[in-house]
Amino acid sequence: MTGVFCVGLLGALLMSCAGRPDRVSADARSAENRELAQESSRQPQAPHHIPVPFFPDDKDQCGPVTLASVLTFWGVPTDPQDLRKEVYTPRLGGALPMDLLLAAQARGLDAAIYSGGLDDLKSELAAGHPLVAFLNLGSALFPQGHYVVVTGYDDRRQGVYVHSGPLRDDFVPYERFLRSWEKTGRLTLLVLPDESRRRVAS
Repeated sequence: MTGVFCVGLLGALLMSCAGRPDRVSADARSAENRELAQESSRQPQAPHHIPVPFFPDDKDQCGPVTLASVLTFWGVPTDPQDLRKEVYTPRLGGALPMDLLLAAQARGLDAAIYSGGLDDLKSELAAGHPLVAFLNLGSALFPQGHYVVVTGYDDRRQGVYVHSGPLRDDFVPYERFLRSWEKTGRLTLLVLPDESRRRVAS
């Protein structure tokens, strides 16, 4: 995976955690269709789910809430309200991915932002690593950014499970998830315990 990404793009995409699905570009749709076709041709993997702590959100706090869920999962109990003061930018109506990454690192965890994919997502989940996915529920012209915690997947049902807003382990079909994820370049935040924590845990 690569940690290279465009801050300018992130700023353009960032807005409040609300919105509705909209049109996606022909190129993005083509990439999505290819991945869905590859997925449907494979032998389904066993469903996988990670019991990630859940903090409901019915406003525009999806950034602090999703990061608090992942940090708490890794043994760093975190109140979303405390994170809000640290990562939320009122004039943007949300939190930048880089601020989430820095907040995780400041708490002694390893964190990386990269462009993910369905295979990578399932590999990380199978290894017990929840992921934060940055979605665009709107369009390129009227983006509606939204963070979700991906907690599992089910090939038989062809979808993922996510903590999203007020919904815990909400099932989202691969097609709908990929459509919204594709519009952010499949921006993904992976947070893991640092090496010293892993050695202690083992």
